[in-house]
Amino acid sequence: MGFMKKYLSLVVPVSLVLAAVLLYIPTKMIGGSLSSDIKSKSLTSAQQIDAMLRNVPSSRQHQMEMDYQNRYSEDALRINKLSVQTTQRSLISYKIFPEPKDDSQQLFDVFADSYCEEIKGLVKLINGRDAPDEDDLKRKLGAPRASNRLSSAKSSYNRKVDAICLKTAKSISVYASPQLFAWYNFWNDWKDVEFPGQEAAIEYCWYSQIAYWVYQDIIDSISQMNSDADSVLTSEVKRLIGVNFEKIVTDPDKKKTAVVAMVEDRPEYVTETKEPTIGKTVAWTNRISGKHIDVVHFSMAVLVDSKSVMAFMKALCSQKEHSYRAGYSEKGDEFSYNHNQITILSSEVSPVNPESSVHEYYRYGDNAVVRLGLVGEYILVRSGYERIKPDSVKKLLELKSGMQMPQAYKKPAKKKSSPKKKPLTSRKIETDF
Repeated sequence: MGFMKKYLSLVVPVSLVLAAVLLYIPTKMIGGSLSSDIKSKSLTSAQQIDAMLRNVPSSRQHQMEMDYQNRYSEDALRINKLSVQTTQRSLISYKIFPEPKDDSQQLFDVFADSYCEEIKGLVKLINGRDAPDEDDLKRKLGAPRASNRLSSAKSSYNRKVDAICLKTAKSISVYASPQLFAWYNFWNDWKDVEFPGQEAAIEYCWYSQIAYWVYQDIIDSISQMNSDADSVLTSEVKRLIGVNFEKIVTDPDKKKTAVVAMVEDRPEYVTETKEPTIGKTVAWTNRISGKHIDVVHFSMAVLVDSKSVMAFMKALCSQKEHSYRAGYSEKGDEFSYNHNQITILSSEVSPVNPESSVHEYYRYGDNAVVRLGLVGEYILVRSGYERIKPDSVKKLLELKSGMQMPQAYKKPAKKKSSPKKKPLTSRKIETDF
């Protein structure tokens, strides 16, 4: 008992020391682990901060991003502007679309003359002319005797015929004539028919104007192909057979002259692609006239050097240059723009027998010649020419496509017809092939 009393005062301090020792060991262990974890995380954070400091965005970063977005926007606007320019084209007349300021029939007579002159200019551009026909040969050689016609190919008369045909081939670059274009024949005979009324006359002008743009592209393609040729004998495109909008181009069944019953050849706006628009061709592009574009199809055929088939198709679809007067005004500033509006929907290549009667007076040279028939698609950007599209055409197109008109339809006043002229629909046209 005395021992316990003697050391009782030490119990409490000793207990505290033991408790401290017991707490120190795990605390030390936990502290070491915690310190290590803190150091590891601190190092990682430091490395991340260091990396971020090395890649701190420039103080002009926001300006650079803004510049990029502006360039992107400008590029989109530029592309849209270029697409609009493809359909801003020169016109045969600047006094008719969308509606004449007066109701004079003379206005359409002037258009007819201008249109025919423009078509002649296209043919002249490619140094084109047709082969001589039997009437031409009779005027130069006289009527052949029966004995001459039945004699061998080396007869005097046949040698003279061959010489005339060869001389023609050497003097031109391609066989072509204005009569190959249906709208040339239409306007060439315009003054001899009964005036159909202003609304119909405006539509004739409109559809023939669109046809003229397609004619231009085909002629430009032929010009590009034959730029280095000095005659048909060395040219790549030998002969233009025809261009149609309502049916497939077919070969003439006579040596040169054929009677064509159709009086117009409208480039119809395509609003449905489930059925063929020309022949048996269904558009693989599935493009139809809509809010942003108008679509028309056409058919054409040419005789080309057998090695130039793909080259001609490429030329047809290549970029071409055209002119435009600001505001579609005759006095507007003139600009030069580019367009590329043709897509080939189908093609057909077939051999040509130069000895057949259809080619009797044509000379194509020594190389093999093939017939290339094409169906094409032509794209017109609405915002490029909608302002001059006649109201009657807008109404028809929007009824076919089920769209609402952007403005109220105003029907033009009609002119009284003249009883002294033939009805327009009863006319026939003599066409030289």
